[in-house]
Amino acid sequence: MTTLDVRRALPVFLLTDDGPDAEGSVEHVRNALMVLGLLQAQSPAVWVLHPELARAAQRTTAAMVVLAHNGPVALVQRQLRAAIQSLLATEIEWDVIRDIPAACHRLFRALFALDRVGAP
Repeated sequence: MTTLDVRRALPVFLLTDDGPDAEGSVEHVRNALMVLGLLQAQSPAVWVLHPELARAAQRTTAAMVVLAHNGPVALVQRQLRAAIQSLLATEIEWDVIRDIPAACHRLFRALFALDRVGAP
């Protein structure tokens, strides 16, 4: 009898700096929220079975609220990092559910935009 050792491969992101972005951090966060909302609407079972998705949406919403009220950039960055960590912690195949890498991409872009200029 053989033992099958199956390990989950970690997602790989190619992070590049494309220079100034036409969209600001607010737009990227808003788009990430839309992608997560679409995933929740189209696949409610996936949403329920993976609480990390709801955690990521809550953190993204918190970042959006802080951005909307011109709050401290450090707080927005903390919320964005926590949202990205939640998405990375999901046990979902990214090749099957393409919304998760799309939301991560938007959150990373928002984080980079905040790092670049230090403001929304």
